[in-house]
Amino acid sequence: MQLSGVVHVNPDGKTAKGRWYGFGANAFPLGEDKVNPGWMNGVYEVNYVKEKKLPNIFQFFKKPWTNGIPSYGRKIITKESKRLLKDAVQGRQGPYRQFIMDDYKEDKKQLFSILDKKDHDLIFWYTTLIDNFGHMDSGKPIKLMKHYLEMNEVAGKVKKSCPGAIIYILSDHGMERMEPKKNAWGMHSNHAFFSSSNGEKIEKPYQFYDLISKHKSE
Repeated sequence: MQLSGVVHVNPDGKTAKGRWYGFGANAFPLGEDKVNPGWMNGVYEVNYVKEKKLPNIFQFFKKPWTNGIPSYGRKIITKESKRLLKDAVQGRQGPYRQFIMDDYKEDKKQLFSILDKKDHDLIFWYTTLIDNFGHMDSGKPIKLMKHYLEMNEVAGKVKKSCPGAIIYILSDHGMERMEPKKNAWGMHSNHAFFSSSNGEKIEKPYQFYDLISKHKSE
């Protein structure tokens, strides 16, 4: 639920910045048939550019590609994923874990297929692997390390496939354990991750829009 929205339009009438407070309820299993109810909240900030279409980073490039981003053509919550997640919360995690891996493998296949073509000036690849497993394995550092090592391997292959390209890795939030117990699930935190192959830095995820606009196609 988004509350207390404030949007400031700049004097040029073409750009603006919005800020909202997000608030909601959640519940995660603690093991032993126990559930921990709680609240989640955070501040959302968005930069806007007045265009005929919704503003996005793809408008800066002649031939961009993406495997889909939430709110821009990708639906990550389906009836099947909801059903499997519900079962996972109740302790039957196997089918949901397989669902996550199947989805990831398809995304990974698309990524390297596109990289082989070398026909795009922007490639934006999105995966839910760390997010989904981060919720389930928040209290299991060995399992979490396995997922991060997988992402590290993908990053290395991308770098090898695209020598000289600028590579960014970013998340829009972090993850923290709800309880100190080993089987506790994780919830979104206000921390995020950003890395660049050329040393560029940002402090907040929404600043990526301005950063990548500096590398637009001529």
